[in-house]
Amino acid sequence: MRSVVRESVIEKRNVLRTAGIAATLAILWLLIWGGELWRAQRAYIRAQGQMERGLHALAVDTLDDFRAAMVDRPERCKLLLAAYVQTRRMDRIEWAAQACFDNGNEIIEVPIALAIHHELTGRVDEGVQILSAATQKFGKGPEIYAALAQLLKRQKRDASLAFKLAAERAGDNLQLILDAAIYLGSVNQWAEAKPLADALKVKKIDNPEVKLFLARVFLKSGDSTSSRVLYADAMALAGSKPEVLAALTKEYGDVIASANGTTPPVGTVQKR
Repeated sequence: MRSVVRESVIEKRNVLRTAGIAATLAILWLLIWGGELWRAQRAYIRAQGQMERGLHALAVDTLDDFRAAMVDRPERCKLLLAAYVQTRRMDRIEWAAQACFDNGNEIIEVPIALAIHHELTGRVDEGVQILSAATQKFGKGPEIYAALAQLLKRQKRDASLAFKLAAERAGDNLQLILDAAIYLGSVNQWAEAKPLADALKVKKIDNPEVKLFLARVFLKSGDSTSSRVLYADAMALAGSKPEVLAALTKEYGDVIASANGTTPPVGTVQKR
């Protein structure tokens, strides 16, 4: 009887000892895990500051050791992808995009980063396909079309439709609308650029060169009245600085000459 009781007591002690060891190990694991999470968060915050200051290479060094922990949240994925893309880390861009997607982060930065990776590795058609497919999910906003337009432009392919679709969705993003208008003008689609110029001319724009570009769009589209108004606005913004006026005259001689009823000076840019 005593032997049975002794064995029972010993067994209970062993069970308690095992449970104690397991609890200790669990606590240690939680402490280590918590410490890693804390260090990863510190790295994320530090890298954010580095990216904001343009220190992209340093941001990569800060993030790289914690990259596995950076793919669990959308905001971390965005930072990681931005750092790798800015530094052209070809060995990391594709990995980060796939890891973010695998962790359920279906964010627009994933297909954009993958497309850039494919473009930089010579697989341009695949990059175009990735962005084209991504319009099904992200096509309500302008960003995916803007990325596609810029890729096509860099590859000297027709980007007209992509720029127009980006501009249609741009809302108050005046830079996207201007980018589209500039591209359409560069390929002599002045009539297509005019609705974008109409949208921009009523906005507050303090850049005389932008005003003169819009004046050129109207001039090429047959609206000389709007062109002259924008020319006057541009000259008022430019002031009387000789170097500024000389640069504007060289680039927009056709617009200035039309507004003044003169012949463009020799050496000025002539847009068809």
